[in-house]
Amino acid sequence: MNNPIINGSFETGTLAGWSSANTQINSLFAHSGRYSAQFIGAQPYAYLSQIVPISAKSVTLFVSLATLGNEPSPQVTLQIIYVSAAGEQISSIQENITPGNLPNVLFHTWSEIYKTSTVPSGAASAVIVLSKVSSGTVLIDDVSLAQTGGEPGVTGITGPTGVTGPTGVTGARGATGATGVTGATGSTGVTGARGATGTTGSTGVTGARGATGVTGARGATGTTGSTGVTGARGSTGATGPTGATGATGPTGVTGATGSTGATGATGVTGPTGATGSTPTLLFTRTNGPLTVYPPLNTEVPVATLAVPVNALQNVKLDYALSVALTTAANSNFVYEVRLYRGAVQIHTRTLSRTSTIAATDSFSIADTIVDTAPTAGTNTYQLRIIFTTANNLTAATALNIDFNSISFPTTS
Repeated sequence: MNNPIINGSFETGTLAGWSSANTQINSLFAHSGRYSAQFIGAQPYAYLSQIVPISAKSVTLFVSLATLGNEPSPQVTLQIIYVSAAGEQISSIQENITPGNLPNVLFHTWSEIYKTSTVPSGAASAVIVLSKVSSGTVLIDDVSLAQTGGEPGVTGITGPTGVTGPTGVTGARGATGATGVTGATGSTGVTGARGATGTTGSTGVTGARGATGVTGARGATGTTGSTGVTGARGSTGATGPTGATGATGPTGVTGATGSTGATGATGVTGPTGATGSTPTLLFTRTNGPLTVYPPLNTEVPVATLAVPVNALQNVKLDYALSVALTTAANSNFVYEVRLYRGAVQIHTRTLSRTSTIAATDSFSIADTIVDTAPTAGTNTYQLRIIFTTANNLTAATALNIDFNSISFPTTS
């Protein structure tokens, strides 16, 4: 695989090789290695971009994304802009990651995204752009570009410097600034002239009658008259309210269950649908411990995957492991984790330490690469550990060895 991306895993601890805005390095979380890039959450716009040469018929852009915290992730846009040798844009492709779809890195999860594109005729380079246009934190790591379907020709003699290309496309417009404060109220105008007196209104209605005068004194009480005859008996009063309902009686015995009806005939099975073209995942884990030292300068296999592949198929390989060491005082050591495809070494990570005290320590190492299968068949990928320097080192073992592969569909 010809990967032209510079500093795609940000392991320089800087944004070297990238153009950026509102982007910084994060040393607390990474998909692999120690560093990742971070779009600043409080900023409404951020981007990373890099222009790279291309010499293939198709390319696949790989990137690992995550968010940080409980707020939903913003929309993230991935772009590949194809440019001619004269600096003119030919075409572009775009992939939008909708808001709220990125995992929270606090749960140790990332989204591994890839986008494949056919390179248009006349394209000499591509501009890789990752951006957001709303607030929210985004972590970016392991950006790579796989090129397939073409071999670079022999480099010719350098020609004279061409004329300066046209100015690039203007970037997205920034957010509108806050509204300014309201100006002071103007002074009150001069009072207008007084209008003419209106005509006299009609006479109002007659007022209310005055209050009645004071009541005179009460006269003496007369003698009590004889008792009158008893009146007729009154009609019967209304019926009182109905009393409360009595308690419900016990439930009767449940009747016998009826016999089960006959089972209907099974319908005809529909035809099997065509198998979709999806990535294939293989995984192996070894808890250990596996002795990797002694001996010195000897490769010790610790994990193996057999991966069926087509010619020029991209295979993404991830691994993580720990090495536990027992050392005496004034020790130093160097060990390498080597990745092989068959008998061909395709990747190496090196770790070295020096210590003045005796100790028992554990060192973790992890990495991600994308390999392009040269031919069809079954590729055997193997991780091996070798100690090339070991002074005052008593023993070393490999623990918690995780090794997985993702085989992506072959681009037609």
